[in-house]
Amino acid sequence: MTKFLRIRLLSVIAVVLACFFTAGCFFDMQGKSAYQIAVEYGFVGTEEEWLESLKGRDGLNGADGQNAVDIDIYALFDIYQTEHPGATLGEFLEQYLTVESIPNDTAAKRGLRSVVSVVSAFSKNVSSGWGGSSTTQDYSAAGAGVIYRISGSAAYITTNYHVVYDSDSISKTSTNIKVYFYGQEYDKYSVAAEYIGGSPTKDVAVLRIDSPVLSSGAFLAADFADSNTILPGNYAVAIGNPAAEGISVTAGIVSVDSEMINMQSLTNANETIVMRVLRLDAAVNGGNSGGGLFNQNGKLIGIVNAKTSDTSIENIAYAIPSNVVRGIADIVIDNIGSGGAAGKFTLGITTT
Repeated sequence: MTKFLRIRLLSVIAVVLACFFTAGCFFDMQGKSAYQIAVEYGFVGTEEEWLESLKGRDGLNGADGQNAVDIDIYALFDIYQTEHPGATLGEFLEQYLTVESIPNDTAAKRGLRSVVSVVSAFSKNVSSGWGGSSTTQDYSAAGAGVIYRISGSAAYITTNYHVVYDSDSISKTSTNIKVYFYGQEYDKYSVAAEYIGGSPTKDVAVLRIDSPVLSSGAFLAADFADSNTILPGNYAVAIGNPAAEGISVTAGIVSVDSEMINMQSLTNANETIVMRVLRLDAAVNGGNSGGGLFNQNGKLIGIVNAKTSDTSIENIAYAIPSNVVRGIADIVIDNIGSGGAAGKFTLGITTT
C-alpha cells in the first residue's frame, strides 16, 4: 500500500468519526461500508483488492518494504516532547517503556538457598496408669528456618520459638535439633544445631550450626526487606517444610500488612499473648513454621508462624514481620551468641 493511500484512508477514518457528530453527514453516510467510503476517497479496485491493500507484508509499522519507515526511540521521544515540553528521555522511558512483572522464579530461587528444614527431638514422661510409674516417650516436631548470618562454615538461623520448644517435654527447649539443607545433594545430610536464645512472646528463636556445606557458596544468608514498607497486594512466596516432607514453595499475596492476633502463650497455657503479624493467603501447613516469606525480589519480609484452621476457612496465614525477626536475632546473636550461656531470651520489662 502506498503512503498516499494510507494517508487517504486515515482521512476517511477522520471523516467517518466527524460524521457521528454531524447529523446531516451521519444520514448521508448511513448504510455505506468502509469499502464504499474508501472508493469515494480515491481507492480504485475491487473490495477484495481493497482488503488486500490493507495488509502490510515485509515492511515495518504495517507498511510494505519499499515504504517502510524505521522509527527509533528518539523519534518517538520527539513526538512525546511536543505534548510534554521539558520532559526528559528518562521520564519518557519510565512512563511508556517500563514493563512490570512478577519474577516468580527469582523469589523462589533465592529463597531456596536461604531456607532449611528444622527437626527438634523431645522426650516426655508418660504415666503408665499402674502404681504411679511412668515411661519416657520420644517424639519430634518439624518446621523450617531461615539462614540469618554466615561466617565461613558457621551460620545463625532464625526459626519460630515453638519449633524448638515444648512445655510438655522434659527439657522444655530441645537439646537435639537437626537442620537439613535444600537440594538433592544435601537434603539427606543433617547438621546438628544449637539453640542460642530467643523470645517466646515474639515466637522467634535463633540457632547456630557449623558445617562445611556453608563454605560451598551454595547457600545464602537471607536478604532482609523493610517490613514497614509492605502493602496489601504485594507478592509473597512462602518457603518451608510443610508436613515434614521437605522444602517446598507456595505463593500468594500479602492480605493485611499489619494486624494484632491473640495466641496462647508457649510457656503458660493459661496466658494469652498479643502478636503483631502480617497476613498472607499463600497455602501454609504444619512444618511451614519458621520458614521464610519472601517478596518478588527474593527479600525476606517475614517468617511464617501461624494459620487459621477451620473447615470454613482457607488460606489465612500469618508471618512475623522481618523487622521484628531482625531486631530479636541481632540482640540474641550479639549478646548470648557471642559467648553468653544459651537460654531463653525474653524481651520487654515486667512490672508488678
